Amino acid sequence: MGAVPERLPGQAGPGHHRRHRPGVSAYSQHPQLAFQAALCLRNAQNQLTAAVKGGLPPTLASVYNNPQMQSAYPFRRLILQQVNNGAVRPKTPLYQVVSVAISHEVSPPGSIDPVTTEQGLRTQINNALQGKGLTP
Repeated sequence: MGAVPERLPGQAGPGHHRRHRPGVSAYSQHPQLAFQAALCLRNAQNQLTAAVKGGLPPTLASVYNNPQMQSAYPFRRLILQQVNNGAVRPKTPLYQVVSVAISHEVSPPGSIDPVTTEQGLRTQINNALQGKGLTP
């Protein structure tokens, strides 16, 4: 496992891990219980269990120092660094399609030409958002 490639020399790229973001629906019949359940899921012990047994990276920095994390996550420092430097995902239900389009355009990073890569990204993202060519 390695860090996200640099976008600019000497500047690490942002991490983008799947994170568990429990929420409470506005239509919930039991919003207070749902909120309590969300709080329970985000506590340190439950994040540790989810990390060790399910592979879900914790969002609490303190969990990475737990001795159980040392054997389960030998690369825990890198994951914590990427969680701390995470970037916001685009707001679209087609995120996966947009993500794949971006990945194809900027890989390998060493072959990026700013002008043509930007044009390709604009085309691929616009096509994805319009539902055209769902597989780049």
